[in-house]
Amino acid sequence: MFKYCCKKLFRFKSSNQHTSTFSNVIYPNNKPIISSNSNATGLTMSKYKVIPTTEIVYNSRNVREKLGEGGASIVYKYESNGIQYACKKISKSRSVVEREINVLSLYKPNKYIVKYFGCHLNENVQNSPMKKFHPPKPHYIFMEYCRGRELFEMLKSNYNYKIIISIIYQLLSALKHLQQYNIVHADIKLENIIINNKNEIKLIDFGLSRIIEKGSILQLKTHIGTVGYVSPEVMVDNYITSKTDVWSVGVLMYILLNNVHLFDVNNLTNNMLNHRYKKQLIYLTETLQKGLMIYNKTVPISMYHHIQSFMVKTICYDKPRLTIKNCLKHKIFSNVSIL
Repeated sequence: MFKYCCKKLFRFKSSNQHTSTFSNVIYPNNKPIISSNSNATGLTMSKYKVIPTTEIVYNSRNVREKLGEGGASIVYKYESNGIQYACKKISKSRSVVEREINVLSLYKPNKYIVKYFGCHLNENVQNSPMKKFHPPKPHYIFMEYCRGRELFEMLKSNYNYKIIISIIYQLLSALKHLQQYNIVHADIKLENIIINNKNEIKLIDFGLSRIIEKGSILQLKTHIGTVGYVSPEVMVDNYITSKTDVWSVGVLMYILLNNVHLFDVNNLTNNMLNHRYKKQLIYLTETLQKGLMIYNKTVPISMYHHIQSFMVKTICYDKPRLTIKNCLKHKIFSNVSIL
């Protein structure tokens, strides 16, 4: 029995949001409006076009409280023309931010996925002789402000299994929608799912997402994602497929059911953590030799086999792993009320 505490790598702390539902935001016109200080020609990436500045022009006076932070980004509540947004301030290279915007602007609105509104990108200064005197300016992405808490904060012993099944179904529905646009999220974890008091979810944070043509793989220079959630093909072999997110869904389900992490990912430095997790994935059969057990007391005996079957077919190497489409057809969803 794997009794390990969840390690929270990046914790998004929402203030005064725990009893609210998602806001009924008024979507602005999606027609891009280029500000006078931006590049009017835009920037072309692959076959998609990124507009450096769209509807919303960043103004520091519109920034409200901090919603959370992690890595090289901070998320603030932002108000403009009476509308509330989540403003993501990113201190990374412009090309990295453009890739995230490329993904956000590609998919159509979906009830389970955060909506993208616009961005404010600053010019690159990496080749400027004045770079050492002026640190690079951050970039800003404006998204739907989702009232609620991250799913990590909702963890508790014996989380009702019906709610867990509903959360997993909503998440898979979000991933199915993204797959229509060849998008792999690549960082599914508790911290990247916002949940409200009606148990409705929103999938957030597309900073590591990639666009992959159906049936193909994308080779990476190094692994991406969060240790404890990232799949064997990404962590060990440095490639992504359309099934990569399914692994993380299975791991997330195990954590919600048992309130403990499946893998030993605690109290280590980054290098040791990566090495230990990678070893557990290489020897996955041995790691899971005690079985994907269920300790949640709300799960009826009649559901044990189906839930275990789902986890076994998602927490596995990529070739036998279920597709997102087949996951949604699994029997665990047949008798549960879905939001």
